[in-house]
Amino acid sequence: MNNTLPTVLCIAGSDSGAGAGIQADLKTISAMGGYGFCAISALTAQNSKGIHHIALTDLNSLDAQIDAVLSDYPIGAVKIGMLGSEGAIELVAKKLNRIDDVPVVIDPVLVSITTGTSRYPSLQTMNNAIRISGAEVITLGLRRQSPEQLSGSKFWQHISDLGCRVLPNTAGCHSAKEAVTLAQMSRDIFETDWLKLEVTGDDYNLQPDPYELLIATEQLIELGFKVFAYTTDDLVVCQKLHGLGCEVIMPWGAPIGTGKGVMNPYALQTLRARLPDVTLVVDAGLGLPSHAAQVMEYGFDAVLLNTAVAQADDPIGMADAFGRAVAAGHLAYLAGAMAQSETAHPSTAVVGTPFWQQEQP
Repeated sequence: MNNTLPTVLCIAGSDSGAGAGIQADLKTISAMGGYGFCAISALTAQNSKGIHHIALTDLNSLDAQIDAVLSDYPIGAVKIGMLGSEGAIELVAKKLNRIDDVPVVIDPVLVSITTGTSRYPSLQTMNNAIRISGAEVITLGLRRQSPEQLSGSKFWQHISDLGCRVLPNTAGCHSAKEAVTLAQMSRDIFETDWLKLEVTGDDYNLQPDPYELLIATEQLIELGFKVFAYTTDDLVVCQKLHGLGCEVIMPWGAPIGTGKGVMNPYALQTLRARLPDVTLVVDAGLGLPSHAAQVMEYGFDAVLLNTAVAQADDPIGMADAFGRAVAAGHLAYLAGAMAQSETAHPSTAVVGTPFWQQEQP
């Protein structure tokens, strides 16, 4: 490295599309004749169509990156972008105290809607699918990204035009503290107390963390939120959520995005029987209209899904099929199913049939 070059330490997220984040910072610094160092606070999977995944960097890793640079190189300035969590903010603030008389530029990265098309081929296909399905509520994932991305406003306009109720969610959060912070931001942005609460416990199967979920639920209800809690089909967890004041509980049918359908019918049926006055919505894992009809026949109040429609060969046709399946399942529940039997019984009368065909006493 040429010691005469101006040096800048950039602390921000990585953008795989290289249009923002660390990549854009380093290109800008280089173009201006400087030398850039970096510490990556998050990894994002994004391109010109939207943001598809975000993973926050472990704080120990972020700490080690910053230390590696500060302990070996002269720093002329610091540029801070997306940090992603209060823990990262506190960590960076402490590190900055070690640097004297160095300009610090803070790029205000707030919160915006995840851009893109929710895995649909196009925004228009998404719109048509939502309309034909009869959906009344749309959940939106919040992401810590610059709100100045142009595609964000376009995506939001499409959502607004549908006339559906918006349900913000906290997808991507791994702690109660993180979820509560994001929820408070969402209330300001969307002007709604509705919140789909998600706290991920395992990044492999995206299973909710029941412990952090309960903590976040209690805090959010105290703050006046109407919490829609996403959880597994664990009866005890759902009972505790209800005990905290959660009126809408959203157990999964299977891990999100798998399309496997209902993996534990007994668990879901038990939830319906033990929580008769709670609004229950099966969220995640449904892949076919028959899966939706199945849970509606159990007496569930609704289903929430995306991938099963978005990734179908014909998303609009699949959305129509799901809408009809939900209606059919609900009607079947209201009609009441016949009692099951271990033995066969004739469906036609035996009166007037030959004696040898009649059932013997």
